[in-house]
Amino acid sequence: MTRFVDASALLTTSGLDSFGDTWRSLRKSIQPSMREMFGPWGRVLLVVAGLLHLAYGLIPVLRWRSPWSWLAWFAQAVSHREFVRRVGQPEISAVLAPLSWATIGVFLLDCALRPGASWKGRRVG
Repeated sequence: MTRFVDASALLTTSGLDSFGDTWRSLRKSIQPSMREMFGPWGRVLLVVAGLLHLAYGLIPVLRWRSPWSWLAWFAQAVSHREFVRRVGQPEISAVLAPLSWATIGVFLLDCALRPGASWKGRRVG
């Protein structure tokens, strides 16, 4: 049996004071992991995943005049609501779900197209 326990109050982080710090920290972890797990296909997978996330996030926004886009946006917001609630963010921020998906897409593309990463002044990956 698997049990999930909210231990977020027990966690602390350091060195992730800004959005840029968090971005760089994630890059230094993702790039070597993808290369190790998938070899040269890791970069291809990152590009494909990045483009899919970007499209998933941007299509409802760019096609806002279509009723289907409103439905897609609403579905993203509803499903994202539980996530923002669990991480302690205002539930109203779930309306920004498409922006979250697009940001993940840009991040994955950044990982794929800019190889190598640095962390705290050292080259990693």
